[in-house]
Formats: sequence, C-alpha cells, structure tokens
Amino acid sequence: MIEFRFRILTPETLPAVLPMVRAFEAEVDSPIITVDERAFLAAWTNFLRLEVGFVIVAYDGDEQVGTISGYVVPDDRSGRTVAQEAWWYVYPEYRGRGLGGLLVTAYEHYARSRGATRCSLGAINKLGAGPALAKLGYEPFEVVHYKTL
Repeated sequence: MIEFRFRILTPETLPAVLPMVRAFEAEVDSPIITVDERAFLAAWTNFLRLEVGFVIVAYDGDEQVGTISGYVVPDDRSGRTVAQEAWWYVYPEYRGRGLGGLLVTAYEHYARSRGATRCSLGAINKLGAGPALAKLGYEPFEVVHYKTL
C-alpha cells in the first residue's frame, strides 16, 4: 500500500501546484475551467497570505499526485465559519486507491483546525467523484449552472 505525504503550500511553494492545475484543466476540457497562471498565482498568493485560502498537496515519494484547496470563511447567512472547496484533483493513475478520500479528510481536518463547522465540496461530473463523496458522508445539495457570456 502506498503511504502518501501531505503538505500545506505557502505563497512561496504555491507554483509547485501548477502542473496539477494544468492537468485538471486539460482533463475537464471546458471553457469554464481556464487558468491564467499570472492571475491564478496572484490570487492564491493573496488568499494564502491572508490565511483565507489553503492548498494541500499529496505526494507519493517526491512526486505530487493530488491536491485540494479551499477557503475558510464566515458564512454570509449564519456567520458560522465554513470551508468551501475551490478545486481538487487526483492524477488518473492514482484514482481508486483512496487518495481522494485522504485529501478530503485532510481538507476537513485543516478546516476544523481553522474553526469551520461545515465543509462543502464540488465535483466535476465527468471526473466521477460523486460516489466517493457520498461514502465520506457528503450529500448533494445544489446543482450549479453556468452560462458563458
């Protein structure tokens, strides 16, 4: 069995996640998911410095194999602290090995350590994470609809 290591990225180490962001973008292959590296790095560097956002990377040895990111913020309706996932990705060759569940668990632990009482996660339908999320206790709540203007 593979033993994965997890690391929380800092503004200085953030660029290391770009290959996985690009892999996610290519696999989803949608105009909704496009990444401008400069904008991405500027925004996420700011989120990390403000301690609003976080990025966790999973490693198999020295190789990055998965990532999850999110925000820990006050809920605008209740004022309670919540975690909202921004993106997550596992390289295809590492799917079905429990890594997705480990990333979600790391996300939950980090969010809880920052005071979150609820977590939300999204999943791109074509990547098939819905059943795995259900096993972890997540229930579908909202469907997001997009329109390109």
